[in-house]
Amino acid sequence: MISKDYSNYNLAPIPKNLAYKEPENYITSYGRRKRKPTLAEGEVAPTFQLASMNGDSVSLEELKGKKVMLDFSIINCGYCMETMKHINQEDFELNKDVTWLYINPVDSKERMEKHMKNLPIPFPALINAKEVGEQYGIYGYPIFILIDEKGIIEKVQHGYSEEFINTYKL
Repeated sequence: MISKDYSNYNLAPIPKNLAYKEPENYITSYGRRKRKPTLAEGEVAPTFQLASMNGDSVSLEELKGKKVMLDFSIINCGYCMETMKHINQEDFELNKDVTWLYINPVDSKERMEKHMKNLPIPFPALINAKEVGEQYGIYGYPIFILIDEKGIIEKVQHGYSEEFINTYKL
């Protein structure tokens, strides 16, 4: 949420357009351009192969037979950070029945390295994922997509929800 305080103004009978300048690197989920909708439950999940922060190659195709949670997140997202803070709590452990992948379609490897020093990501963080974000119709953050063992989208969660994250707690 962005709020803007206005001061030194007079109420006038003729409305004037108010404007604000968006902060640097701000990403909105509201339609500045036409976009593909986020994939829905029941659809086949597009396969991909991406590099992780440690240089390993991660392929969705190779994870078939396992449940996979895709966490589409970016650095400049408050609720993305809340998700990681929640998962990083000392008494929180993710259920091993689901393989989690953090997918960042926006930020560079260098920015991710700095970010992860302050807020660790306890599962593979995949970068250079702009095309994957577009394939899945990602337009806001975070978006969680659970893929079943057969490669079908089982659940789509828009935004952070403590209750949702806790369903994957051990």
